[in-house]
Amino acid sequence: MFCMSAALAAEGDSNSLLGGCDDSFAPADASYQFLLEEIPDTGSVDSGRIGEIHYTRLPIFNEAIAEENNAVFRWANRFHILTRQRTISQQVLFERGQEFETRLLEESARLLRSQGYFYDADIRPVRRCGEEVDVEVITKDNWSFTPSIAFDRSGGENTFSFGLRDSNILGLGKQLAIASEKDLDRRSKELIYQDNNVLGSRIRNRTSLIDSDDGSAELFDLRLPFFSLDTRRAWAVRLENEEREDEQFFRGDDVTEVVHHIEDYGVEYGFSSGLQDGVARRWTVGYRYRSDKFSLSDELPPPTDFPIDKELSYPYIGFESIEDNFDTAFNLDQIYRTEDLHLGHRWFSR
Repeated sequence: MFCMSAALAAEGDSNSLLGGCDDSFAPADASYQFLLEEIPDTGSVDSGRIGEIHYTRLPIFNEAIAEENNAVFRWANRFHILTRQRTISQQVLFERGQEFETRLLEESARLLRSQGYFYDADIRPVRRCGEEVDVEVITKDNWSFTPSIAFDRSGGENTFSFGLRDSNILGLGKQLAIASEKDLDRRSKELIYQDNNVLGSRIRNRTSLIDSDDGSAELFDLRLPFFSLDTRRAWAVRLENEEREDEQFFRGDDVTEVVHHIEDYGVEYGFSSGLQDGVARRWTVGYRYRSDKFSLSDELPPPTDFPIDKELSYPYIGFESIEDNFDTAFNLDQIYRTEDLHLGHRWFSR
């Protein structure tokens, strides 16, 4: 089943769903259908201001229906920590007192749905009193904690892997993953941390550390992206170091080996005039440095053709144009999920 949001518009006067000054706020419940819900027509409230912002956080499972009211699902709801209101508010593009714009509500909902720890998200006006329009931000969490363990024995050799991953630590929207693995070639340990709102800002950080028998890798990425169509500034700093053993094989056996050292650094700055006439145009300037150096290994002889050290150092400039033309679909690639489709043009060159 595929359906655009326009096809889901309810018949009749949908403005009746928008409460007035004397109406009390009734939050969405766990059976809220997101894209299938009847949403008030916002055309008549574009001249108002954002009033109170209500945050409704729905659990993973709806215990009000028999299919999801069992011991396992109830335990999952209680074990899982719901995404905190502060974490959600850091994603939306509007605040109280700001001019009401339907576009900002729609784009904020897309930003929330792009976070892997949400099953779905919606933002709707719920009440108008004078010039103020109250808004409800509705999110439904995904299960975020994923343990993994595997063990195998073949040909007299044992292999195993063990890992823990949480994409929404304590409801803060941070991701942490740790893993340990042993296979026929190496034993390695890995640590990954990702934060899309460093200290409550729009700055994002990804840090990873890998330590194995035949090398190591470190990555640090800190950036302020073009997080919305109207974002005017962006920047990025990326630092990566890696040391590994590159091997050649013959009939399954290691025959030659070199130690490969990699340094990869980059900085970038972007600027834009924002969203103008329905199009966001962005310019990016940056610099990248990469060094690949090779040295002898202590364990195996080098190959006949020893690799040559390489060094790249260059500036670059990029341009991107994105048209503000989005729609939503349901049951397109994912079951019972709201999916965002970009129907406009996007040009990118570097």
